[in-house]
Amino acid sequence: MQQFSQEKMTAIFGAKLRMCLPQYMRTLTMKIKVTEQGVLIPRELLGDSQEVEVIQEAEKIIITTQKKTLSIWDLGQNPVECGESILKIVDNLTSDFTEKELSQLPSDGAEEHDHYLYGIPKKRE
Repeated sequence: MQQFSQEKMTAIFGAKLRMCLPQYMRTLTMKIKVTEQGVLIPRELLGDSQEVEVIQEAEKIIITTQKKTLSIWDLGQNPVECGESILKIVDNLTSDFTEKELSQLPSDGAEEHDHYLYGIPKKRE
């Protein structure tokens, strides 16, 4: 039977175990050469981040990636298709109503929705 050193076992099984973990649970340690300008962090470690936060604590420097935050100006850039519009759904539900049934529907449903949903007294009577 072949004997493996602790270092080799860690290298073999550690790599296999890391591959089974989700990306956010993986830990990567690397040594990076410090130059006159500082350090260069490989792009693949930063994902799609456009900014990082650098925190200096005692003997450590912690670098965390920052997710892009959306601004109010970004709203509507990527609309989501949710199927039929509410108007189409209501139209389908009421398409076989008679004129008499349609005339009996409340005209103040938006203002008095609590009355129609929960039975509380109307605000304006």
